[in-house]
Amino acid sequence: MMRFDLRHELSPDVLECAAPQLANVLSGPTLFDLGKPDKDPLFVSVLLHGNETSGWEAVRKLFLRHPELTASSSVLILVGNVLSAQKGVRKLDSQPDYNRVWNGGTTPEHKLAQDVIAYVGSKRPWCAIDVHNNSGPNPHYSVITDLSSATRSLASSFSSLAILAKQPPGTLTQAFSGFCTSIAIEAGIPTDPDSSERASELIRQLLSEGKLVEKSSESLEIFDNFIRVTVEPGATSKDRTFPKLNPELDTFNFKCLPAGSLVCSLNDHSLGIRANNVELQDVTDHYFVIENSEVRLRRDVIMSMYTRDPLIAIQDCICYFLKSIKT
Repeated sequence: MMRFDLRHELSPDVLECAAPQLANVLSGPTLFDLGKPDKDPLFVSVLLHGNETSGWEAVRKLFLRHPELTASSSVLILVGNVLSAQKGVRKLDSQPDYNRVWNGGTTPEHKLAQDVIAYVGSKRPWCAIDVHNNSGPNPHYSVITDLSSATRSLASSFSSLAILAKQPPGTLTQAFSGFCTSIAIEAGIPTDPDSSERASELIRQLLSEGKLVEKSSESLEIFDNFIRVTVEPGATSKDRTFPKLNPELDTFNFKCLPAGSLVCSLNDHSLGIRANNVELQDVTDHYFVIENSEVRLRRDVIMSMYTRDPLIAIQDCICYFLKSIKT
């Protein structure tokens, strides 16, 4: 049976480790309960995807720079997929996605996620932050699952952009929103030092406040990720079944991509791409047309999270299409 390791100290030997070295000191997913009896905790999750390291770097910076604050604060920290972090990949081939297992299921990872939910929920956290990175250039933004004033206020503390995520299912943010205000933050690419700095500053600010302080969210621009674009099942990243993605599209994240734009090229062996809406209906023909083995857009779209990485596209998706939400 797979269990999370529970610790009550974030020791120096752990803080000394960059993400790839954590597997040397942690046996697997580890929950650090640094709560205080008289304070409801802040919950922070990092490394649900092993190649998204800014969250762990943010935690390291926070504890090394602000020892007095962290010593007096009530916080729970989940360090997720240390085995995939050791390899520098989103997940191992033998693993499910650690941010798709939070809605129940039959794998050991699904059971572990339910155990984490039960434990953390019993501690009555006032807020949950799940820190992620993108594989390509994106502005920093929050991912939210509801439009409550508390959620919008928390999201605006990190960025002026937010995505209301109705897909994919099974994320930690969706699960934790059942018992506390919960967001994910997408803190840019891991190699950008500003990614971990922004994440660390948000966590520091929240710990300093010690509770959810509602602020104006009038400037928050919210989008709905209503279309998910994936590779047809069966493609692999190591042969010609994978379509040739347009490498220039990642400069269009959160921008309008005009009709006629090239999305990918196909050969005699490559599988195509698919667009699904929130109800998982196939709407590919509504958005794409094939002309001379080139897949092009039928209509203008706003894109996010576009990746050029074939493995990430297979494990997750190529991109999302967005539409603006007026609140």
